[in-house]
Amino acid sequence: MEYKSNRVLVTGLGVISTLGNNVDSFWKNLLNGQCGLVHQKILDKKETPFKFGGYIGELSANENLDPNQFKNYDRSVQLGLKASAQAIVDAGLSGIDKDEFTVAVVMGTTCGTNDSVESDGFDEKWFNGKLEECETESFEKYGHELIANTISKTFGFCGPSYVVGTACASGNHAIGEAINLIKNEQADIVLCGGSDAFTMLPTFGFYAMKSLATEKCTPFQKGREGMILGEGAGVLVLESEESAKKRGRPALAALDAWALNCDAKNFAAPIDSGERCQELIELCLKEAQLKPDSIDYINVHGTGTEMNDLMEARGINGVFKSTKQNLHVSSIKGALGHTLGAAGALDGITSVLSIANDCIPPNAPISKKDENIDLNITTEPVFTSVNKVLSISFAFGGCNVATLFSKV
Repeated sequence: MEYKSNRVLVTGLGVISTLGNNVDSFWKNLLNGQCGLVHQKILDKKETPFKFGGYIGELSANENLDPNQFKNYDRSVQLGLKASAQAIVDAGLSGIDKDEFTVAVVMGTTCGTNDSVESDGFDEKWFNGKLEECETESFEKYGHELIANTISKTFGFCGPSYVVGTACASGNHAIGEAINLIKNEQADIVLCGGSDAFTMLPTFGFYAMKSLATEKCTPFQKGREGMILGEGAGVLVLESEESAKKRGRPALAALDAWALNCDAKNFAAPIDSGERCQELIELCLKEAQLKPDSIDYINVHGTGTEMNDLMEARGINGVFKSTKQNLHVSSIKGALGHTLGAAGALDGITSVLSIANDCIPPNAPISKKDENIDLNITTEPVFTSVNKVLSISFAFGGCNVATLFSKV
């Protein structure tokens, strides 16, 4: 389909994370090198060597959310609602004329509403056939579609409303889906992003794969242990340029293009040569009609596992070649953990803030870089002109997504 020239703009942001429960604190703490990964009492009861994680703590409703309703939702739904409420205020969507503007919601998640079946021993009771001891509310909370549909219901948005479940790429994938909805004129405005709660299923899964670090996550460092899991939600408000003009809303950034592909080889491991990563970036640049030297910063997936970090480095080197030394690269997962379905959304928000503030955010400090990583890893904030930012995400199942943000 041939798209109109109408640009897709970012007009609002919302963040819930271990680095801060609003955009300003998230960005400030990220630049200051703060780390939200601490010893978690929730893991003390488990006979495992890892005790660190990114758990936010007790959640309460925002001012524009009903606390009586809020407490009845699954934790991933709560996280998504809180971030959406912020983004709605930031974009000036409160009280929007829903007859004039079609507003859609697209959210990504990895584990969805699994917290509702893991809490209060529900999973053990269910597994052991003691359904009569299970709380009815746990059944009612379980439904991954609720992450998007509850946002639509709460704020009365009647455009398309759905969840994408492409594992750790889903937050970035949701941004791409939102771009398509706007360019295909199925929505004027889209709330998009991702939400995932800290749950035991992925924690034990990554532990079994020997992918978890015991104390800290240091992407690209020599001798790194792996990832540390976190939780959170990130929501971006995207809208057509026409819609933003009608509403008189300034833009934080624009989205030039997005691309996705699939490794289609190993469920749990990327193609280590980086060829699919390289292809993904090339597809995104081609869609945006840009050359590699136009990119100022790449917000990488950067999990802190050897396989992922090397794959990304090889893919980036394959595209940028001689210009890579002028290209800033960093991962934010050393600061807030791998937030699974929220990761790509929080990376996208970081990309927007980098453009809006002309600043490259830091990677976690590296004592000695892996000699196989031939990239310019930024470990301190760099204040410079930031016009084009690439955000890349990779996932179990081989789904790979790239989004390209630009200064308006």
